[in-house]
Amino acid sequence: MLKNSLERLKNIKISVNQIPIVVTIMIFMLISIAASAIFPGFFSLYNFVNIFKAVAYIGIIAVGMTFVIISGGIDLSVGSVVAFTSIFIAKMVNEFMMPSWIAMLICLAIGITMGFIVGCLITYFE
Repeated sequence: MLKNSLERLKNIKISVNQIPIVVTIMIFMLISIAASAIFPGFFSLYNFVNIFKAVAYIGIIAVGMTFVIISGGIDLSVGSVVAFTSIFIAKMVNEFMMPSWIAMLICLAIGITMGFIVGCLITYFE
């Protein structure tokens, strides 16, 4: 059984285009193994939920940027719009004591407006 598995591993051919993804997966696995050895609760459900909560907005932005890049465009203003609206919502909630749901709606409207303006400018100048 072990010989059969080793023979299959020897027959795997990796092209030059696949090297970055293979190296990335290997580094991810190495870091995961090291983290699980150092931190006992690394593979707990609680930790995974916290990680996904922390990076959820980055994933949402990444999906939107993927559509932009696939369609042949590039939009570097997304990061600055996210930074602006993040600071704006924090100011509205903390300093002006605005309810968070109202601040979120205002920031959503600001983000949509800024995205529309940037999209119009890109279309106009191309």
